Amino acid sequence: MGVIRPVGLITGDYFREEECMAFFTRVRFGHLGVSMRGLPVVVPVLYVVDETGFLIGLSPDDVANAMTRNVIALQADGWDDDTARRWTTLAVGIPTRAIIQDVDPLRTKIERPAPWDEPHVFRLRPHVLSGRWIT
Repeated sequence: MGVIRPVGLITGDYFREEECMAFFTRVRFGHLGVSMRGLPVVVPVLYVVDETGFLIGLSPDDVANAMTRNVIALQADGWDDDTARRWTTLAVGIPTRAIIQDVDPLRTKIERPAPWDEPHVFRLRPHVLSGRWIT
């Protein structure tokens, strides 16, 4: 996936890159954080994981415009039955608009709803992955 800095952004973050990506694949709904007019905005998004990162779909035009040349954060969380604990993961990077070649191979593999059902689809190749157990 490129150079990823597996750093704990918050004290207690300790999932390795492989663990973060494995947890991200368990769910397809997350939250996207982006700066708009100098303020943080968080919106719900659909996403899928592929071999190079994430495809993220969203509908608000103004949020899509803010993502251009801006650092974003994709966050997801869930429940792990094996450990009976909640987890949270975070992927940070600069997104690009997805192109048709990004989407076509996944159309038959992913059940709907899917990110490409939204008006705006972005690719995120994370520079930072982080995650931890929520106690």
